[in-house]
Amino acid sequence: MRSIHGQRNATQTAGMSLPELLVALTIVSILIGIAAPNWLGWHQRNLLKAAQDKAFQAIRQTQLRAIQTRQNWQIGFRTVNNHIEWAIYPSHGAPSHWETLPAGIQLAPADTTLSQNRQGFFIEFTDRGNVMPPLGRLSLATHLGDRRRSCVFVSTVLGAMRKATDRHCRVAP
Repeated sequence: MRSIHGQRNATQTAGMSLPELLVALTIVSILIGIAAPNWLGWHQRNLLKAAQDKAFQAIRQTQLRAIQTRQNWQIGFRTVNNHIEWAIYPSHGAPSHWETLPAGIQLAPADTTLSQNRQGFFIEFTDRGNVMPPLGRLSLATHLGDRRRSCVFVSTVLGAMRKATDRHCRVAP
């Protein structure tokens, strides 16, 4: 209905009715339910990749330090308060500073085949950058308990390294 001045009365309501609101909320809930697991998986893959890259760089850095100083050096990996820590130190010394890998990642000890000592897993490089046997793999997993893995292999005595993921990181039964 129009008033004298040609404008509408304010008797119409704006917005949504309760059934319309419920339908909209249901649709949004379904979309979130579909997207959330995909986003979580993507996020976990990115965390694993970042941890794998950092571990690979740290191992390579240890090898280069051994070559540059012409001394044997080690890199150690340990778990403290559900965080993976790593340190680079001379073979006949003790670690003085530990750094952490991204949160949400843990060691997969059943699939890690590096040497072990009382502090955790380690790799030792000679003054020429060669690996002191045994060779092995550092395997990383998410805290979610899924089967997703990322790993770094130290695959030759000469110190060659490579990265792998998922089934390539598991120890064969």
